[in-house]
Amino acid sequence: MENELASLLSAWDIPVTDRQQEQFALYRELLLDWNAKINLTRITEPDAVTRLHFLDSLALMRSELPLDNASLIDVGTGAGFPGIPLKIMNPSLHLTLLDALDKRCRFLQEVADRLGLMDTGSVTVLHGRAEDIGAAGRAGHLREQFDFVTSRAVAKLNILCEYALPLLKIGGIFASYKLDDDTELRDAEKAMQILLASSDKKIVYELPETEPTRAVYLIRKNGPTPEKYPRRAGVPEKKPLQ
Repeated sequence: MENELASLLSAWDIPVTDRQQEQFALYRELLLDWNAKINLTRITEPDAVTRLHFLDSLALMRSELPLDNASLIDVGTGAGFPGIPLKIMNPSLHLTLLDALDKRCRFLQEVADRLGLMDTGSVTVLHGRAEDIGAAGRAGHLREQFDFVTSRAVAKLNILCEYALPLLKIGGIFASYKLDDDTELRDAEKAMQILLASSDKKIVYELPETEPTRAVYLIRKNGPTPEKYPRRAGVPEKKPLQ
């Protein structure tokens, strides 16, 4: 595990410490143990977990975004991707993991505790929905609170923009992990316009032994989100902004 991950990251010019390699090894062990009890991932071969979950999650580090001491919320985090790998590699990151399933939240809390992720920075595991915590008014207590929002394998980009952008501070970045296909980006142009955001750039990369090419699309928030967004639960999926 340790040599494999270090080798993979060295190809991206990302150094990894012994401590970080130990944390990834324990994370993988916990993931596979818990996966026997609750559905966390279809990827169960250990080396594939390293490549397809850990390395993939760290693609954001190929940018020059300032993650040190930043606040980041991972929307629909599932088993913790990409949030936990980013936190391991950036210990001062203030991370919030948001998921709608309580069982997954219990897994995430154990990972945070066992890996010592709160030794520096902070980790908050939050059971809920982005459209609730990002709403205008008292209920949306995390609206416009974060420097970064991440999301991986959750929904189409025009839907994700409505979930993610209300949570960002003005000037913040939404990083959406996708396959490298600009169709979704074009389909999200209207949503970005309505939500006062714009496409910044994308990070294109490949994973060893894996096709097709992948990308992290970076979307910058340029102004305050109109108060009517996000709409109530279920509406963005049924009636995407377009």
